Amino acid sequence: MNISNNYKRIDLLLAKFLLANDSGGPLVSYNGQKPVLTGIVSWGIIPCGTPGTPSVYTRVYKFNDWIAQKIESIFQLNFYINRETEKRIDVYEKNGISHAVYASKTHLFYKELPQRKELSYEIENFGRIKSTHSSGIRDLTAIDNTIYSCSMDPNVKSWMFTNTGLVYQRTYDLPRSDRFSSLWSPCMSSCPGPRRDLFATGLDCGTIYVFDSRFRNNPISHYRPHTRDVNSLAMNAEYILSTSLDKTVSVWDQRAGRTMKSITFPGEAHFPTCINMRQDLVFVGTRTWDKSRSWDFPKLHVLNPKDDFKLVKSYSTEHTKSITKVHLTHECLITSSEDGTVRIASLTDPPKPIATLRSEIGGINDMDYLNGTLAVVGSGIKVWCPKLTCSTKRVQRNNNK
Repeated sequence: MNISNNYKRIDLLLAKFLLANDSGGPLVSYNGQKPVLTGIVSWGIIPCGTPGTPSVYTRVYKFNDWIAQKIESIFQLNFYINRETEKRIDVYEKNGISHAVYASKTHLFYKELPQRKELSYEIENFGRIKSTHSSGIRDLTAIDNTIYSCSMDPNVKSWMFTNTGLVYQRTYDLPRSDRFSSLWSPCMSSCPGPRRDLFATGLDCGTIYVFDSRFRNNPISHYRPHTRDVNSLAMNAEYILSTSLDKTVSVWDQRAGRTMKSITFPGEAHFPTCINMRQDLVFVGTRTWDKSRSWDFPKLHVLNPKDDFKLVKSYSTEHTKSITKVHLTHECLITSSEDGTVRIASLTDPPKPIATLRSEIGGINDMDYLNGTLAVVGSGIKVWCPKLTCSTKRVQRNNNK
């Protein structure tokens, strides 16, 4: 395929980052002032390219009609290839009404969720706060009417819901030593029930900071249970549980102020990605390091907090890619995955499938559930209103999307 010398590669490094799991991005030439799609830049080990070296597919004609329907100017093309992928979502209640808050890059979006009878719907026209952090938001958590966000700044900010929307409240600072040794705060969690004013954030250096939202902007305690990134947290009045890329789960005793236990699961190929806890149960979701092990599906591990957090069971799942979130209700287990599905199962041994919800937004980055509202985020936002009781199994299966 002959390529015009008069072409412009639109930020190939950015395209490489945004399209790491895709075939590539557009290669654009100009006919006067009109942009023309010349090729598709590809990345990785593929027949028409080498790692780190762009090349061009010859099957470009298949994309022409599709591009023509979406792109009318170079500005629209730039917007399309740089469109933001939503990362984190949180559902909370204010005056008995469910709201959703989600983070996309440095922006926060918020919306009152309508009271609908449909099983599922997509949410649009969110309120928006631009540039809440100087770099990408990594996670969200909520305490009452306040949302907390952590980012690659690194710092934590709080945002309060008022009658006019979401407004900035304060900034919580990390100690200067870790601000410079750590690039970002990947995850957060808040404390339900007693001591609900506490929240924690985990850093990529393996340190966890605990804050009290009532008093001061500085952490009240910190500890370092991991040697690599902390990628998920769960906490209550007694314990803080954390998972890490170092393949361990740490149990921190808040009252004793010490690490109670460090857990490693059998199987070197798996590392934990998410965690959720009740008083009597802890579920940990995993993924595999080795993408060639397509048969090696993600697993769920069950810990017993009443018995020294011992590993009770490990279950294979039907998810084909990483489990991104696990949530426990009183009767059900909910998991989301990069495979684009949410699976609801009974809390039995073994868990029995109740429903599989499929999204049209690609891989699911995050999921939250509160009082009958289930929200997921990927390349868009999807909200379901399933009745999460095991007795509604037939109704849910008939309404699967």
